[in-house]
Amino acid sequence: PRSPPTRRARMDTLEEPTKSPNPYCLWFSENRERLTRESGSGGAGGVGKLAGQKWRLMSDAAKKPYQTKTADLSKEYAQKMA
Repeated sequence: PRSPPTRRARMDTLEEPTKSPNPYCLWFSENRERLTRESGSGGAGGVGKLAGQKWRLMSDAAKKPYQTKTADLSKEYAQKMA
């Protein structure tokens, strides 16, 4: 018997736009490879913990580009949903 489609597969077939990621997610996706190297392990727990620590230590000025991009993506999402 065929297994049911995964959640990811069902989401890919939807016509609705996806919600915008939060600033932390944008930053993390851009820095994932570097953080994986720094953590010394490929485990999600170690990488996530290191990422959380670095994000909390970042200044507001360093976070601003990610916050701005999130705001822009949120506006696009709202327009597409209207």
